[in-house]
Amino acid sequence: MYLKHVRPYQLHEAVAADYPLLVPAGCIETHGPHMAIGHDTLIVEEICARIAEKMDVVIAPSFDYGPTGYALSGPADGTIDPDYDAFGGHVKTILRNFIEMGFQRVLVLIMHQGMGGPLALACSKAAAE
Repeated sequence: MYLKHVRPYQLHEAVAADYPLLVPAGCIETHGPHMAIGHDTLIVEEICARIAEKMDVVIAPSFDYGPTGYALSGPADGTIDPDYDAFGGHVKTILRNFIEMGFQRVLVLIMHQGMGGPLALACSKAAAE
């Protein structure tokens, strides 16, 4: 089930049943002429959809605009690189809201530069705070 599609009573039922909340996180950046600029987010959205076929979960809207560090290219080729601290603050606020909704298990699925990349570090920092 997708969070943005549920009604309040469905949210309460999912929380009461202890459904995990999956949060896809990616970025918008060029990967060369052979791939979509939303590649990173598209992959984790598909992973979340496949998990939902196997078990009861709630899928949150994606964090699409993660920091990229302009790893491959700049805005002229489609890359968006938000301010790291601003993005981290945004993630922190959203994750806090998920906890306040009652979710006990919030899992952020990341597809961008591994766990040491700017997107993962921003999400890890926000979760720790």
